Amino acid sequence: MKKFAILSIASLMTLSLAHAEQPTQYFAIGYKMMTLDGGGEDLDLTGTQLTYGQRINEKFVLEGNMVTYLDADVLEVTSLDLSALYYPLNNQFHVRLGMSDGEIELQGLSADESSELLGVGYSWLVGSSSGVRLEYTTASYDDLDADGFTLSVAARF
Repeated sequence: MKKFAILSIASLMTLSLAHAEQPTQYFAIGYKMMTLDGGGEDLDLTGTQLTYGQRINEKFVLEGNMVTYLDADVLEVTSLDLSALYYPLNNQFHVRLGMSDGEIELQGLSADESSELLGVGYSWLVGSSSGVRLEYTTASYDDLDADGFTLSVAARF
């Protein structure tokens, strides 16, 4: 996993150097830490997030995410998210509003639900076309609440 993360970061940084003119799109790879709360039980999960974003104007970005958590014996969680990010102050702090379509399989039980997705985050630019983002998101799938943090590395092109 560590080698994959290092290779992913190196690939993103290389891609970002090749497309450094006026970036309006980005691709990111993230590490997601989430807590699922349902029926009095909490599950702490870690997973991956792949992100593609397109800047619409100075204040708005449309973004799609694919999130996956996997514990082969007990649990599998996947979600596809579509969000709008609003940057009220600068190009670093943002607020997220979107929809998430999540599928949860837990010890033979299965749920396929949609939810609103809310979040806040902050991005640090690294060079002219890459960055790092820390974000908190929350969603509710029926009786299951999902809250978590994501740390991502992005390349803009």
